[in-house]
Amino acid sequence: MEKKKFSEAIIVGTEWAARLATLNLVFILFSIPLITLIPSLVALFEVIRSWEKGNKKIPIFKTFFYEFRKSFWHSYKVGLPLLLISVVLIVDIYYTAGQTSDGLLILRYAIYTLTLLFSIMVLYSFPIFVQYKLPIYKVYFLALTIGLTQPFVTLSMLLTVAVVIAVNVFWPALSFFFSISVIAMIAFKMASHSLQKYDTTEPVPSE
Repeated sequence: MEKKKFSEAIIVGTEWAARLATLNLVFILFSIPLITLIPSLVALFEVIRSWEKGNKKIPIFKTFFYEFRKSFWHSYKVGLPLLLISVVLIVDIYYTAGQTSDGLLILRYAIYTLTLLFSIMVLYSFPIFVQYKLPIYKVYFLALTIGLTQPFVTLSMLLTVAVVIAVNVFWPALSFFFSISVIAMIAFKMASHSLQKYDTTEPVPSE
């Protein structure tokens, strides 16, 4: 009996690895023109949303392409402000790095704090965006609210994402198969768990 359960676990694990690897490759393919990065990211979360609803046998490429086209322009409403803010933060971190004056040192740590809060908001924003019909400012507000009021879930999410990134840094070849898709899966699962306590909004209907 235990041997059978072990074999079933191996099969399930292999199937999930194949799903995540395929989704990651499709995401990379659609993100080659950097301008399509944001709709590709939303499409990726839509596929994961379908999996979490029990639709694990969906054709990944076909579903991804459908969601990519459907949410192409709408996705920029949530993604473009986040992209612009991230660019500003990266530039600020670059120019304040190595500065030793007291004023710039305080500014640097303030930027680090803002970057951490921003990272938390990003991790929650996309799972919220694909699951609920909300104005964009409410997506951001709810993302930050959940991130700060669910510290243990948020910390677990950040640490797990950090581990995934570290593994991909040490073994770069894995990034083609188990990078963004794994991070998105982690973010979606943990965000969905936290959202149960805030489930007062209208969910997006399944296609």
